[in-house]
Amino acid sequence: TSGGTNAKAWLMQGLDSDFRLKTQLDDYSGGELALSIERTAGVVNNHQFYTEDSERMRLTTTGLGIGTSSPQSLLHVVGSSTSSQIIIENTDAGSAAAPDLFLYRNSSSPADSDSLGNIEFRGKNSAGAETRYAINNAKIIDTTSGTEDGQVEWQILNDGNFQKVLTMNPTEIVINEDSNNTNFRVESDSDANALFVDGGTNRVSIGDSSPGSPLDVKSSEAANTANF
Repeated sequence: TSGGTNAKAWLMQGLDSDFRLKTQLDDYSGGELALSIERTAGVVNNHQFYTEDSERMRLTTTGLGIGTSSPQSLLHVVGSSTSSQIIIENTDAGSAAAPDLFLYRNSSSPADSDSLGNIEFRGKNSAGAETRYAINNAKIIDTTSGTEDGQVEWQILNDGNFQKVLTMNPTEIVINEDSNNTNFRVESDSDANALFVDGGTNRVSIGDSSPGSPLDVKSSEAANTANF
């Protein structure tokens, strides 16, 4: 379409391996690339979407890439900004929960102990290799209709191996399930060691970080340190 000063026109360019869609001025000068569709042997390989003449999004046979021309999954988002890369916003003024994020394991044969998904935190190590440093995992404990049970577990990388640091299910909440030499400490308003469990000596302290016996209670108060 054209008409009027600086009106836009669509220009389709057919190439040997692909074709491109451009927006141009009505005199067909200048213009910016809007869409490029690549094909090989007559088969469409990917769609490339542009703004300001720069590629922003690409749809391939693997998935949709935003900020990347080589998506590695169904949705692959890449950015260099330290601001929020993904925002899910809901403008409902009511009191119902929103927005919601669903991770749905739609299995045709659900079974006890099935994993429901992971949230993984990855980075690189000193050799430049991609490394998983922390995992939040959910799983099914019991699929029985009416008495279903679930579990959430946090794991962190410890000396190159994953360690279960927090496990939560209907029967118990477990810290340090793998029995590693990891201390457990609870702070209060004015005491950094209101409760301290020494993972190496198997001792418990109240008010101190170096328990000298299986149960060690220390206090600077003049009142009774412990009542039994």
